[in-house]
This record gives sequence, C-alpha cells and structure tokens, in this order.
Amino acid sequence: MITITLIGVLFGFLLGQCRFSGRFVFIYSLILSIILIPWQLGLTLNDKIPWLERLSSLGGRLWITLDQFTHGVPVEDSVLFLTAMLFVFWLASLTASYHLVRNGRPWFGLALIGISVLIIEFYDPPRAVHGLYSSLFAILVVLLVSRLYFLNLRRRWESSGIPMDAETSFDWMRAALISGVILVFLAWNIPSWIRALSPNTPERREFVQSWLVVREKLSNVVAPLSGTAPTEGEYYQNDLIMGTTFTPSDEVVFTVTSSEPRPAGSRYYWRARAYDRYQNGEWFSTYSDREEVTPVDEVLPIPDWKERFDSTFAITLQTPIIRNLFTPGLPLSVSRPAQALGNLIAPTFLDTSTLLAVPPLRAGEIYRVKSSISLPIKNDIETSQGDYPEAIQRVYLQLPSNFPEDIRNLAEEITAGLDTPFDKTEAITNYLRQNITYKPAIQAAPYYLDPIEFMLFTTKEGFCFYYASAEILMLRSIGIPARLAVGFAEGEMNDRRNSFTVRRKDAHAWPEVYFNDFGWVEFEPTVIQSALVRRELSTGPNASGGVNSGPLQSIDEGKERSSTGITPEDFLQDQASPQTNLPANRSIIIWLALLLLLFPIGLGLLLWLRLRSGKPTIPPLAVVVEANLIRYGFSAPGWIHERARLAHLTPLEQAFNAVPKALRLLGKPANPSLTPAEQVSRLVETLPKGQIPALTLLEELHRGMYSPLPANMELAQKSSRQIMRLARRTWLQKIIRLEKFRGHPSGF
Repeated sequence: MITITLIGVLFGFLLGQCRFSGRFVFIYSLILSIILIPWQLGLTLNDKIPWLERLSSLGGRLWITLDQFTHGVPVEDSVLFLTAMLFVFWLASLTASYHLVRNGRPWFGLALIGISVLIIEFYDPPRAVHGLYSSLFAILVVLLVSRLYFLNLRRRWESSGIPMDAETSFDWMRAALISGVILVFLAWNIPSWIRALSPNTPERREFVQSWLVVREKLSNVVAPLSGTAPTEGEYYQNDLIMGTTFTPSDEVVFTVTSSEPRPAGSRYYWRARAYDRYQNGEWFSTYSDREEVTPVDEVLPIPDWKERFDSTFAITLQTPIIRNLFTPGLPLSVSRPAQALGNLIAPTFLDTSTLLAVPPLRAGEIYRVKSSISLPIKNDIETSQGDYPEAIQRVYLQLPSNFPEDIRNLAEEITAGLDTPFDKTEAITNYLRQNITYKPAIQAAPYYLDPIEFMLFTTKEGFCFYYASAEILMLRSIGIPARLAVGFAEGEMNDRRNSFTVRRKDAHAWPEVYFNDFGWVEFEPTVIQSALVRRELSTGPNASGGVNSGPLQSIDEGKERSSTGITPEDFLQDQASPQTNLPANRSIIIWLALLLLLFPIGLGLLLWLRLRSGKPTIPPLAVVVEANLIRYGFSAPGWIHERARLAHLTPLEQAFNAVPKALRLLGKPANPSLTPAEQVSRLVETLPKGQIPALTLLEELHRGMYSPLPANMELAQKSSRQIMRLARRTWLQKIIRLEKFRGHPSGF
C-alpha cells in the first residue's frame, strides 16, 4: 500500500504541474492504473513464477472471490480486499495530489482515504489502536485545510499591499493544530454522549438495521482479516485408508484446457499421488527422494520409453487451497515452484509420486504442466517381457508378510496359459470388471481378514480403491510391478475446446503397471468407468498396417464416443514437435509487447503535437519544485535554486557557466560581481591548460551578446566541455598527490 500510495502522490504532483487537458490526464491515469495495480498484486506472489502466470492466477482468484461476494458467501481469499484497497489508495493519492497542485482542492481523494481508514479500523480492530489512525488523519486534514486557506489569504493580502509579520505563518499553523486536536477529542466522545441521551429512538433502530445489512456485505469481503486462515488442501497424504464409503459431489475441483486435441485411444487421468507400499488395508507413500522444481527449468527427465506423447495443460483451480499439483501421466515441467517426491531409480530419473506446490495455490489460480503420457500400441506392448530393473522390483513387488495366499492362487488361476505381462494384466483387469460389483458403500471386513481378500472372496463388492488395490496385489503376487495412483478421472470433456471439468465425484484410484521399454501404463478395472481400448495394428487379410483404436467411450455415464484412427506417422510427428505453451499465451505476449511499445510512442507524439501547436512547454523540474516550495511558504535548498537559475539562462550563458563551476571545483570560487573577462582571467591563472578553450568561450560569449553576429554554439559548448574535463582531471590529480603524501613515512 505504501508503494502505490507514494507512486500515486508522485504522479499526481507531476500531472498537476503539467498543462495537459483534463481528458489527457484521465486517459493517462487510467493507463497507469491498468499497469500499476496488477503489478503490485503480482509482487505478492512468488518471484519465481512467470509474470503471465501471476496475472492469469490473479484474474482467476478475483473471478472466484467476486462470485463468492455477489452470492453472499464469506470470501476466504484476501485478494479481493487487497485489490479494492490498492485501487482506493491509488485513486485517493493520485487525485488528492493532482487536485492539490492543480487547483488546491484535494477533497475527493481525502474523502476516499478517510473512508478507507474507517473501514480498516472497523474490520481490523487490533491494527486500529482504538481510532488512532482516523484521529491522526482528521488532524492532518485540519492542518491541510488551514494551510490552504492561509495561503489564499496571504495572496489576497499581498495583492492589497497589506504587510504580514514573519511569524504569522507559524502562529496560524499552531492554532490549526490545537483546533484539530480539540475537534478530534470532541468527535471521539460525542457519539457516546448522544447514545446516553437518546436511548432506543426509532431513528437509531433504523440506522442500526441498515448498517447491519451493509456490514454483512462488507464482512464477506474482509473475512480474511478477521477470520481464521483456510487450511491447506492436500488431497492425499502419505498414507491412505481405503475406507468403506465413497460420497460423490458435483462441486467443481478444477478445470483443464489442453494445448491440443486428445489423441484417439488415449484417456487422461489427473494424478495427485502414487502409493507403493500396502499393509492391512492401508496404502503408504514411502518415497524418500526430493527434488526442487523451478518454473523455468525442465528438470524432470524420463527414460527413453516407447509410444508416449507430450502435451501441455492449463489447470484452473476452483477449491480454496491446494498443495497437490494434478498432472496427467508423468510430469516433465510445471509453471510453479514445486517439490517433486519420488524414488531415484536411475542417476537422472526421479520416479515421481507427487508434485507439491511451494507455496500452496488458491482458488482461481492457474498453473501449466507439460506431461509425458503413455499411448502404447497393443501389438507392441504385448511383446514386453518381465526382466525388470532391480530398483523397480525392490519397490513395486512389495507384499505384506501376512499376504493371503488365496489372492495369489486366484491371480495364477486367472492368468494360467498366458505368457506376457500385458496379457496377464488384461486378464486380471477383465476379471475384476466382470466379477466385482461397484457399490459406493460396502461392508467393512472383519479385523482378522484383509479387506481385499474379503472383497474378492466374500462380498465381491467395492469401489475404485478396492478395484485398483485388488489388481495391484494380484499382479505383484505373480511378479508384475504395479502401484496405486489416486486423483481424478478425466471428467466432463468438451471436444471443441479441448477442455475438461473435473468434479469431486470424479475422484478416482487406478493401477499403474510397469512395462519394460514402455514405463508406467494405466489400466481401468473399475466397472463404472468405460474400459480402456488399446490401439492395435491391423493384421487381417485386408490390413494396410494402420492403427485401429476401436470404439472409445467417455468415462462419464459410460456414453460411447466414436474415434478415428491415428497412424504411426502421426504419432511420431506428435512426439517430434510437442507444444509447450498454449496458443493464447503467444497472443497475450504479443499484445503486451505492442502496448508497451505504443504507449511511449503515443506519449511522445502528443508532446510533439503540443510543441507544434505553440502551446507553452513544460518548465524544467527544478523550476517547478522551487516555485512550489516558495508558493507554500518554504525556502528552496541551494542546489535546487542553482539548477532553477541555470534553467532560466540562455544556451550561451549555460555554456559559459562552466567557468565559475570549474573555479569552484578547483577551490577558487569567483565572486559573482566579477565580469566574464575577469572570471576567465582567474581561471587561466588557476588552470593554465584551460587558456585556449576559456578564451574561445569568452570570445563566443562577447560575439553573441554584444555584436550583431551570431555565436558559434557548437564551438562554445565544445570549449565548455573541455574546460570541465580539464578541471576534473586537475582536481583528481590533486587528490591523488595528497593521498600519496599522506601515505609517505614522513607525512602526517
């Protein structure tokens, strides 16, 4: 607030001094507001976040908070209040300073400041110190009004020839200060006196009722100042108890926009976290390696796995505070500072379990993530064999010590006669889809039975956590690495916009299975989700070598959606040139660049037109400052007075000013009563090397002032620069000799 207030005061002062029209000042102030307020808001976010990311996040947060405010819901994010206060303080400081300088009437800006102070004191009592700020503001307003009235009165006295004592100004301001203190004291106590004298009046009841309505509205905006801070939303912690119920909700968690259409045969899963260890119906995330991720670096490399595609997603949050960054597939880069948790299974590959935002994100914020997503061809992945890396086996083949052998026997029975890991995984997936009934609320397992064993052999009912856990345990029991992924299913898809709306009812768990040369691949055993149909190469008698994806169903409500095939050439082309930014970003950057380029050009053009029109030019800053200091009864400092004096000189006189300036630098200041020739003679005595340029400068001064011939300004300015250069060099040499003398053993 202090920064934008000071900037407002400065620009208001400068605009008040200029002679531009009120319309131009309004347009210029509007442009400054559009630039400065978002800039100040952006500074409240992490400085590692790109500016476009900050602006888009602030816009989203403002939209969410405005919607909450208009619907009468308490606002949990302070960005709306902060934006309002920035705008009020900027407008108040700008208008008050402008009108004070231009016409001596800063009342509108002062009224805004007064209202702001009252609101802060009412809704933030700990900071208000019982009316201290409003009292100080009232006293300052009284002093300002008194000062303006006194200056107006002094001008009238001077025009009438009435003499004024030197102490009048001090006495006047002292009286104003005393009066202000008395008025504040009375105003502070009068309300309590009125309440004591007028209890239970109809007017008071009506006022209180109206104020309560207004207060309730304002309380929604300033809720972050008086309420408790919202808690961070980390959707999945290090441990996960599967529970016995799943409660769906239509509340929107986030929306997603993809940089390109979703390839046929693929499906997006928005993963929040992966779990690697299972024990007694509970999953644990034991990933111990951490890596800091910065927005500017693509620091999450993955192995050279086959048949994957890269895509960039813009994710807009709709819930209060979230730490988990939802990412499809394996994240490659993210536009926010984050911490990646996982296992380092190769020198340069962190097997990422989750990305945690640092700091957490709020509702309305937008982040972008680039991901590598698996899209294998069935004919190819069927050839993957089971000689897994030791680091993968150590983590993802874990089973509890009391693992039920019935589950292993069932897995071996389902996969009997099958050779490849993919065929075995497909068989177990199909078994669960065909033999387990989906129910959002299930019976709890007895304490002596494993929940998955109880589901597979007794109830045969469960929801997504049970489907996914059953498949993972069965796969691990027959030597196929797998892990539990949790987050959200794809959600509602809009084909034309490449966008998705994800709700709480889309919360989901699914197995990710490891295949050599392909990496982690998602499977879908939960029956209420449509089956994943893999692309495969046509091998029939009429085959042409193309890819056939088969019918692809939407995950919401099981509605079928037809999809076209995608050729291997198209797939490779997508791999070779992935898009890393949304198209909208480029247009935003172009428009911002054009705005920043055209703004100074337009301002320069307006100044040029004003000069061409013959209107008075803007006086130098030193002249303006000195005039205003004198106008308000103050004396200007010597250096300001000197610069203002130089501003009134002709260019030739300014060039000759190098002579007295050089004499002062050399410690031989010239008396102002000396003629130009006497000053030059004194300079030549002090600085013999400057004789030629000094005499040349004197000759041009005489020619320009005392003869009909024009002076050679170029020669005069060149001589002036030579004099100053020689004077500075001589002064520096003198300083160096003095230091050497002091450093000599015999020196003092």
